[in-house]
Amino acid sequence: MQTRKIESIINQQAQTTKASLDSANQELHDTHEKLLDLKTQQANIYNKIATIYLLEPPKNNDIKIQKIIDQLQNVLKQLKSESYSLDKKIDKQQIKLTEILIRLDELTTEKTLQLEKDPDYVSLFNRFTIEKERFDKETKNFEASQSEFSEKLVQYNENRYFNYLINRNYGENNYQGFWILKNLDAWLARFVNFSQNYKNFKLINSLLKESNSRYENQKRSYELALKQKEQKEHSVETVLKIPAIRVELAEIEQDLANLEQQKQENYNVLNETQTGKSLEFKRLSLQLAEFLKHKSFDRLQQLTLQTKTKGDDILLKKLYEIEKQIKQSENHIVHLRSTTSDLMKIYERFNETLHLFKEYNISSFLYEYRISSYNLNELLNKLLNNDVFPITIVETLLSYRVRIKIESRTSLHQSSIGSLFSNSSKSSSWGSSYRSSSSSSSSSSSSSSSSSSSSSSSSRGSYSSSSSSGGGGYKTTDSF
Repeated sequence: MQTRKIESIINQQAQTTKASLDSANQELHDTHEKLLDLKTQQANIYNKIATIYLLEPPKNNDIKIQKIIDQLQNVLKQLKSESYSLDKKIDKQQIKLTEILIRLDELTTEKTLQLEKDPDYVSLFNRFTIEKERFDKETKNFEASQSEFSEKLVQYNENRYFNYLINRNYGENNYQGFWILKNLDAWLARFVNFSQNYKNFKLINSLLKESNSRYENQKRSYELALKQKEQKEHSVETVLKIPAIRVELAEIEQDLANLEQQKQENYNVLNETQTGKSLEFKRLSLQLAEFLKHKSFDRLQQLTLQTKTKGDDILLKKLYEIEKQIKQSENHIVHLRSTTSDLMKIYERFNETLHLFKEYNISSFLYEYRISSYNLNELLNKLLNNDVFPITIVETLLSYRVRIKIESRTSLHQSSIGSLFSNSSKSSSWGSSYRSSSSSSSSSSSSSSSSSSSSSSSSRGSYSSSSSSGGGGYKTTDSF
């Protein structure tokens, strides 16, 4: 068997082992994922059982469970007490709000009566009324003119030729330009009817400015009348202490709004706790679930039988099945870890065997191995046993190693040399001289090579007649 074939078989065995190792590692990873998912389901079921138990807490003799139930009851009691307290505070604030509103209405009525009797205020109020009517009317006119004139100005602003003539100051006293440019401007002005349009353009801008001016003047008159009226009203309110009452009213309204918000938040927490959705309920539920994990299945069955709902009984059956799967997965992981460890060692031994075989098999092209495929596979299968070392396998392989018979290689070499000499342009006398030299050289070394040939005869077979001091490493013959 050739060396390369043995190396290929060893490498194939190593790769087969590597494939098995990869498959086992993948199965181990998948089993870990499955176990994680099963434990998540297990934890969820424990939490659901604990939630059901806390939502309808039955009487039981377990001190730790009862302690968790008591904590939940205390939380609910505190929330209800807080809700009751907030209702009391809101009622008090509502009474204060009603009282201050009544007081404010009374003072407002008093203020109105005093102002109606004050001739200065009546005069200011009448003036304010007139100015307000004028301002409202002027505002409508201003908005209408803005809408109408703006639409017309857009048409002028979108005309490039018209705007070009305006920018050139065409038709104005400061208009300048060369005669040819002025002629072009005049032609363009006739084209866009600039004379008439420019008059309309200036008229519209003038009307807009006039409308804006009237609006601003009327606005100032209105604001002045409003300010004078409000100053008079404020002076009377200050005497009646109405501003202070308004501040107090704003504070009560803010306090009442805060209390209402607290009440709503407290109600939400109470409702969530009663339905098992609040953070405090979930904390206690997790605490109870952790406690239930350490209870036997029989004890869990006793606890679920204490509740009215059948949901926890169904969950308990599902929990039993999941725990069986968890046990199986954990055992399978132990087995897979042992398998991957063994496969890794076998893979390493195959690789080490291949490395040692290449290292010890020097000049492998000179040797072959007298071993069958069946015996080779049987030998390599011993690597599956930890008691057999790779070096032992390599040494056993080397014991099957023999030198390759080289008659065919010699004939091939001789034919190559014969071909070389047949194509040579040397003279026959040169060839005779070469044979004579070779024969002399062979005679002089016969005594030293006899012992070597004798030694080679026992171990190398046909190599006994191939040793020579001539070039090429083969015995020269007359056939050349």
